Formats: sequence, structure tokens, C-alpha cells
Amino acid sequence: MPRLVAPTDPSVVVPVESISYTFYGVDSEKYYRLAIASSRNSSTGTVLGALVQPVVTPNWQVTPEDSQVAGVPAEGVATATTYVGDLTSDGVLTVAEKQQIRSDWNDLNGERIANDVRAATYNVTTEKAAYVTDFEALSTYLHNNVPWTIASLPAIPFHIDDVNVLVQVDLDPGQELTEFRDLLAAMQVTRAAYALALSNAEALYQTNTAPLTGTGSPVGAVTPLSIGQTYIDTAGPTIYTSYGLTNTDWV
Repeated sequence: MPRLVAPTDPSVVVPVESISYTFYGVDSEKYYRLAIASSRNSSTGTVLGALVQPVVTPNWQVTPEDSQVAGVPAEGVATATTYVGDLTSDGVLTVAEKQQIRSDWNDLNGERIANDVRAATYNVTTEKAAYVTDFEALSTYLHNNVPWTIASLPAIPFHIDDVNVLVQVDLDPGQELTEFRDLLAAMQVTRAAYALALSNAEALYQTNTAPLTGTGSPVGAVTPLSIGQTYIDTAGPTIYTSYGLTNTDWV
């Protein structure tokens, strides 16, 4: 059950009218949610705030008994209940959730752009293609299930664009947040595989391009690991460069 904290609690800095936040954990399947609500006494103008803090997520709700413990009036609890219901509803995408998703999406897209440059350098193609497919599937969900691809940039998905990120939306059947979480989980698998492939390819590239050394000419004796690799004849000293991948491909 949640706990309602009276305004005297030091965690409540200022009373607020209508605001809610969603905090996301590291695990894509877990959501840590917080709702803040307030009510105004019409005769005195006094604002009473309530911080709704979940003990167990995501299945929790506000009850009148909680308000009695905290001394928060029933209308404050009703307001909090509305926001809690929206935050925990699978069929509602709140403004707070949209803003967090947009921030995460921007980070993921920036990471993808950087990784795609590395993929071109190290010739990582299979894992890149799998990740891009899942990234586009997640983005299509956020684009109101209208196909969104990398080629759609700089336009970002509909639900998190500059205008719609500020609008709460009731999701159509088949677009519930469970679907979003499934797409996110699938994307995280291919994202991890992509990162691992890049790391391995980069390590191999560093090994294959490191200069070789030896005594005497490498022609007919040393097989280069990559085109452009250098060989230093310490007896010369003479530096050779590979133009192919056989032991005769040195100049």
C-alpha cells in the first residue's frame, strides 16, 4: 500500500496542484512510481499536499484509510488516486511517462548513431541490423503504430515529439504499455549483443592492426593480419606495409 505524507514531512518541499512523476528503474520490467497531489480549502485558501509513495510496485492504490492516517482530506486522496490510476494504467501514457521515454529515446538514438560509426569501422553488420530492427519497432510503437525508420530522422516518433510529449493519451487496444515493455525488453537484448559485437570487433581490430616486428624481410615469411598493417625489420631498419593478406603482400 502507499503511504500518504502530510505537508509537515520534510520530503514535501512545496504544495503542488497537479503534478506527477514516474521514475524508471534499471530493469525495464520494473517501474518506480510517485504521485503528488494537493487540495485547497475553499474557505481558508489553505493548500494541503499529499505525497503518494508506493511500497510495492506497480500494483498499488490509494484508500481513504491512508488519508486518515496522514490527515489529508478526502478530495486530496481523490486527486492522488486519479494520478496514481493514470500512472499505473496500462492503457494511459501520461505526460510524465512520455517525458521520461523521450529522454531515454534520445539517449538511445545518440548511442545508436555513435555505435553505427564504430560498426562501419569494424564491419559489424549482423548485430547492427538486428538492433536497428528492434529500435525501429519500439519507435514505431511510439509513432502511434505508424512505421518509423531511421530514415524518418530528424522527425522523432509522434507520441514523444515536441507537441505530443506534453499531452496525455489513452492508448488504443493493442498499444498498451505491456506491448511497449515487450518491445523494450526485446530491444535491450539486441542492444547488448550489438555492444558486445562492437567490443569484440574493436579488440580484434586493434590486434590485427598492431605493428609486427622481426629480423629480416617479411616477404614470403610473415602473413599480415590486415591490409595496411606494418612490419618493422629491426635489422634494417626497414618498414614494410601490407597491401593484401598473403605473406607475399608486403612493400
